[in-house]
This record gives sequence, structure tokens and C-alpha cells, in this order.
Amino acid sequence: MTHQYVRAVGRIYSVGYEGLTVAGLIERLQQSRVEELVDVRASPYSRRPGFSKKRLAESLSAAGITYRHEPLLGNAFRDVEDFDAAMELMRDHLATGEPADAVDRLIASADGRRIAVLCLENDQRRCHRQVVLEAALAREPALDVLPLH
Repeated sequence: MTHQYVRAVGRIYSVGYEGLTVAGLIERLQQSRVEELVDVRASPYSRRPGFSKKRLAESLSAAGITYRHEPLLGNAFRDVEDFDAAMELMRDHLATGEPADAVDRLIASADGRRIAVLCLENDQRRCHRQVVLEAALAREPALDVLPLH
């Protein structure tokens, strides 16, 4: 009898913290059984209390969720005024070299697990994380990618 092995492909949630408190974010992550939050902001600092890298990592750790910052997945083109042009630059950015390796790390992190990618923008369609998730899905179509509500 031949055995067929199926790769345990995981789930990536997409979340923006706009309008949320840290407690509200953590509650959403826990409700969806997220194990790791991957911060895809180029600069992981915020004027919103608790959302800068160190404080957010501490709060997540206390809740049993791993924090990881992936600056190579950050939007390096936010100063480009035309949104579509900026997203196209982001697609090109993620296609090769170290940024492509960061997408591969994201996929590997999700293997058999539930992770979430985080940025500020609530509407994923208006955020560079849409492009990050598209890149991950292009490389691993079996990924389950969902918005975190």
C-alpha cells in the first residue's frame, strides 16, 4: 500500500490595528488561536499606546503569542502618492532577494500553524499586507489566508 503524505499547510490571518486597543487585538488573536504575530510594518513604532515593537511584543508574550518583526515585508513605498504604483513597486520588491526570503519565512512560519500579519491599516485592500499575502499565496497556493475580524 502506498502512503501519500500531505503537507500540513497552515493559516495566515491578516489584521490591521487601526481602531483597536492592544487588549482588543490580543482577544481577536486568541479567538482565532493565532500562535505568532508577524509585524510587517517597515518601522514598528506607533503613536498608539502599546503598539510599538517592544510593548506589543511584551503584551503578546504575556498572552502566549510569539511576536516577530519582518522589516523586509514592510512597505518601503508609502511615500509614492499613487497607491496602485506603490503596490506594484511592492510586488517587485518582494519578488527577489532578501524580501523574497522573508516571504518564504512567512510561509514556513505558517506551516501547520496559525499566524497573523499585522500592519496599521484596517482595510487590507488599502494596505501593503495585501501584496505580502498575495506573494505568499503565489508561492504556496494551499495556504489558508483570512482577514481577522
